[in-house]
Amino acid sequence: MPRPAKIDLVPDAVRKGLEEKLIKNGFGGYAGLSEWLAEQGYEISKSALGYWGKDFKDRLKTIRASTHQARAIIDECPDDDGAANDALIRLVQERVFALLIESKRAAAGDVVKIARAVADIARASVSQKRLMAEARAQAFAEANKKVQEGVKKAGISSKQAKILADILNGKIENEQS
Repeated sequence: MPRPAKIDLVPDAVRKGLEEKLIKNGFGGYAGLSEWLAEQGYEISKSALGYWGKDFKDRLKTIRASTHQARAIIDECPDDDGAANDALIRLVQERVFALLIESKRAAAGDVVKIARAVADIARASVSQKRLMAEARAQAFAEANKKVQEGVKKAGISSKQAKILADILNGKIENEQS
């Protein structure tokens, strides 16, 4: 297993500061960033920072593209049937899978975090589908109840009422529509 990059050994607070400075500098100024890290007590060369910065920039670009895609999905998909949420779950699944495959230096802890994320995504997908099915069943039950009430008021035969209920439940197509 390859040894971790020096930047991976820097505490999260310092790395976050480095990331913010890197973005603010437009992914340049590595000599100054190397000096700043030295002031923080971490000796990392500008070339090592440049290599890490390119990887960070690529990851940030991927995240921005994923965010853009997610927003486009939300904007374009009506969510009456959970289509947007399902699409987002699939998009996240795809990205997590790609990260898992492309990760060159994933530590065991990172793999565990990714596995947990995949499990969370799967649970969310199952929960969403269950809730959608329950909501659909409740809507059908309420609609059937209203149809039955209307049938009684209108004096429709039980055979005609059954046909209406079957149409409502999607068991048969309404040929007149």
